[in-house]
Amino acid sequence: MKKIIITIVLLIAVNTIKAQGNLQFNQVINISNTLVVSEGSTVTFQTFTVPSGKVLKIESANFARKVSSNYYSTSFSGTLHIDDNILMNYAQTYSSLSVALGDIRSVGHFPYWLGPGTYNFKVSCSNLGSSSSAEFSANFSAIEFNIIP
Repeated sequence: MKKIIITIVLLIAVNTIKAQGNLQFNQVINISNTLVVSEGSTVTFQTFTVPSGKVLKIESANFARKVSSNYYSTSFSGTLHIDDNILMNYAQTYSSLSVALGDIRSVGHFPYWLGPGTYNFKVSCSNLGSSSSAEFSANFSAIEFNIIP
């Protein structure tokens, strides 16, 4: 009899107590930007605010060195950050514009959830070869949800 009463009390408690609200789809957010990054520096490419009562689920992010005929080597390594948290590391080695000979590694941690607040999306890079700076494109795609109590 004790087990039945305990089971009933636990079922009632589980159904009435909620630790979180439900999530309701609000919108898809795609942000893309072009920036110039100097060797060894970190540059903010986007400041983004998640409003109160919402959360953001980052589904993907990418950054790449823009290639033009002026570059012989497009090798670089870099990191995409959200504030001081690493979102993605990237390393790429090319010997010419058309042939990849070395590593192309991209390690990202997705999905990445952000609560209400203001965040700085940053890119840092190194190993730019003979260039002291380079032009990069950076982007991310996310889904914004409303928190329904």
